[in-house]
Amino acid sequence: MKTPPLLIGLSLLLWGNATGMLWTGAALAAGFELRWLTRSRAVLELSDQAVTLFFDCCLLIAAGSALFLFLSPDDPPVGKTLLLWLPLVFAPLALAQAYSRRNRIPFSALARLPGRRRPDANTAPDNLRAGFDFLPVYAGMACVAAAGANPQRLLFYPAIAVLTALFLFANRPVRGRLPFFLIILVLALSTGFVTQDGIERAQRWARAYAHRMIKGPFEVRTAIGEIGELKISRRIVLRVELPQGMRPPLYLATSAYNFFDGSNWTASNATFVPLEPVPETDEYVLSPGAETAKEGSPSIRIFQDLVRGEGLLPLPPHTASIAGMGADVVETSGLGAVLVDDAPGFIAYNATMRAGAHRLGPPLPIDGLVTPANRDVLEPIVQRLGLRDLEPAEAARRVQQYFHTNFSYSVVLERNRPELTPLQEFLTVSRSGHCEYFATAATLLLRQAGIPARYTMGYAVWEPGPDPGIYLVRESHAHSWPRYWSGERWMDIDPTPPLWLPEDTEALSPLQWLWDWRADAAFAFMRWRYAAQNSAARGWLLAGAGLLAVFLIVRIARRGGLRRRRMAETRRRIRAAAFGADSPFYTSIAEVERRMPRRPGEPVLAWLARAGAMHLVPAARLHYRYRFDPRRDPDRDEALRSELATTAGEAGKGVPKNTPLQNRD
Repeated sequence: MKTPPLLIGLSLLLWGNATGMLWTGAALAAGFELRWLTRSRAVLELSDQAVTLFFDCCLLIAAGSALFLFLSPDDPPVGKTLLLWLPLVFAPLALAQAYSRRNRIPFSALARLPGRRRPDANTAPDNLRAGFDFLPVYAGMACVAAAGANPQRLLFYPAIAVLTALFLFANRPVRGRLPFFLIILVLALSTGFVTQDGIERAQRWARAYAHRMIKGPFEVRTAIGEIGELKISRRIVLRVELPQGMRPPLYLATSAYNFFDGSNWTASNATFVPLEPVPETDEYVLSPGAETAKEGSPSIRIFQDLVRGEGLLPLPPHTASIAGMGADVVETSGLGAVLVDDAPGFIAYNATMRAGAHRLGPPLPIDGLVTPANRDVLEPIVQRLGLRDLEPAEAARRVQQYFHTNFSYSVVLERNRPELTPLQEFLTVSRSGHCEYFATAATLLLRQAGIPARYTMGYAVWEPGPDPGIYLVRESHAHSWPRYWSGERWMDIDPTPPLWLPEDTEALSPLQWLWDWRADAAFAFMRWRYAAQNSAARGWLLAGAGLLAVFLIVRIARRGGLRRRRMAETRRRIRAAAFGADSPFYTSIAEVERRMPRRPGEPVLAWLARAGAMHLVPAARLHYRYRFDPRRDPDRDEALRSELATTAGEAGKGVPKNTPLQNRD
């Protein structure tokens, strides 16, 4: 393959513009394209040993960058960031080849594979060894990294098309007709444009579909009406550190919902609004006046993993303020959900509680809505319990006592009366279900009694962890409960029978200890990673990377892998890797090669005819006999070489035996 001028430079400019590192891309582009301005492109002599060291240096840069990103408190995506940094990581190897005499990098020089090697493997010419030209590969890396930045700009695909056309035009078939080549190129680029446009449209549709299916804080799909055993994962999702004196259980709410359609709860009028932090702090106030009542307020510390830096925060009741998320965006809704975005993948934040904290607004008309389909089954229970004649707090206590006394908890769901709705069968026939049934029924009962109520989801904290004072929260600890309006503020109750916690932990896997051990180890590492002293670790990492770079440079220089060309030419002695590599024909065509370089794959005789050097054709025919005649005889070979030298001399380019060769077929 041939790397045309400006290909690498334009690719690096595209990469710099897409990734926001335009000046870096421009500097690298200038470094590569300035080689065309030198008197001779080959400035450095690059040995196999130097190639190996440069490649090892690139791998070490990649490994060091990955480790630095992994330890970074900003928690950037390691894989994607390394993809964007590919042109920087492999720039040393690409620059070394660009300013050297080598047109190919042998595979054997990149990796020292175990096993016995041929003694003459390193002395063979590059065109006789398995390898590749790294420069077009490097240009492709720059384009891939630019695409990884996902710029979504109108001119991005045309820029890629121009670079592709430039590369393909420089490497088009020698005997191919230019019009046919241009037609095929235009068709290929047009097909690529249509394909990428279709992929982009499909991606937008898939994202919109996923947004409709996964509502997050706006809609939750319950298991009400389903049958069979409710499968719940035992994966650890949170760790909670309680202050001294506070005992579990503790409920952490993630979101609340106010409209029930028979199977799903929806958050209506739950618009998220951004929160501003307290000046010069990372604290966000959720309840008015909380900043003036911090003395003696208990605070819990929550450790949470986020997917792509986004998620809902589980918060305890009466949360007045939160701090320590490290998020760029913090939003809250009128129903109490707190959403963070652009946050690290692992966060450890403090939730400060204060009695009487009012972070939720007053009830809405929809908080008292009961659909006609459910009123017939709810009204007899409301009358039997006398809920309408009670204060909201007493009515809520009586509803809770009613479910604790007359119902049982079960994760095995059955339907014996299909003519009834799932909620009717739960309240009148089975009297058994999981927390979603209890929370839904209690919420609707309170509403039927005229008390505004909401359906709340979150987690129950109760399982002690291996570290003192830290409790584990698993997916199986996800819970639902109602939240009612007492007349002054929102209050929580839990109508689910207290035995639900042991029920959810009975069927632990025999290997659960192994999964927990792995989670504990990951948690310990993440705590160390985000500790304040890790800034020192990053400093030591940079210092170590600098020392390693100095060591590699000194090693390359001392081993003689990288030398100036003039010094190398005076000491260089080529050993033949294949018979005929010392043919005088190579020296006789040196001047022709300088004036008109031979195209990749172009036959020698056709090239000589194109260059107007037909006087070298007899020498070329003798050269092929000398190199490829399978009948080997020392006397005959020496005579043939002498004849070849004589013929080359008659052409005006006679050379003595063992002349250093530069270009070999």
